Amino acid sequence: MTLFNNVEPQVQGSWYHFLQLAACVIVIYDYLLTFDLEVERFWKANRGTQRFPAILFYLNRYITLLGILPVMLFTVWPEPVLNSCKCKALQTYLWIFYSLVLMIVNLLFILRLYAIYGGSKRIAIFLSVVSTCVGANNAYHGYCTIMEQLAIDIDLQLSIIEKVGCIQGDTGQQGLHMVYTWVGVVVFDICVFSLTLWKTMKLRSKYFSGIASMIMRDGAMYFGVIALLNTVNILSFALGSYFTKSMFSALSTVIASVMILHLMLNLRDHEPPNISIHCTAV
Repeated sequence: MTLFNNVEPQVQGSWYHFLQLAACVIVIYDYLLTFDLEVERFWKANRGTQRFPAILFYLNRYITLLGILPVMLFTVWPEPVLNSCKCKALQTYLWIFYSLVLMIVNLLFILRLYAIYGGSKRIAIFLSVVSTCVGANNAYHGYCTIMEQLAIDIDLQLSIIEKVGCIQGDTGQQGLHMVYTWVGVVVFDICVFSLTLWKTMKLRSKYFSGIASMIMRDGAMYFGVIALLNTVNILSFALGSYFTKSMFSALSTVIASVMILHLMLNLRDHEPPNISIHCTAV
């Protein structure tokens, strides 16, 4: 049985738009809530050699913030994208936006674990290989999804837009491609959480007790929330109806972005004054 199978397409479209707006509200609200911490811990921090983590922090912060604005705009004002070409362009933009945000999140996690493991090149290479494989998997299945979307009959596309507006509709085959995409994301998250858990269990000394507990707390919280969202996302793509398969994509992507920002803000708040560069890099 499919999710929302017996629900009217207009209602399914409303759920899709509601979750898109929820993602927008989360990003904007979090930005307003944590802007003072960003200024204190990143803008005013004089860290010299640690500029690269800050650059990634800003990219994640502002690409997510600025990239989600068109989503909000065309959700509350859909008229400009109520034709086939512009709707396709918007859906392609969303796929690129989600992929870019997740790529930056992966880079931040690689850098974070590289720092936690004292600058271990083996950890960096391992996670880089996993992230590259996940990225290649996402690119392949994303390309297949877009090609299948372009092959849909123009009259059917216009009929869909007329009924529910410009939302991402997915066939069963497209949903399967997206299941494989998000499974790859889950694999990377499992690797990150396992390595974080292993290292924090070894940080037993008194000097590291505070930072170890903070790393473990934040890592467990991130993994728990993202695992839940990704499970819902995968089930939605696997079991959802044509109009509901992709409705959790925006929400799960922006929450991953927001949570890694909080991990970085919390880590800078707990840094001891004299620990080595590898343990303070992020």
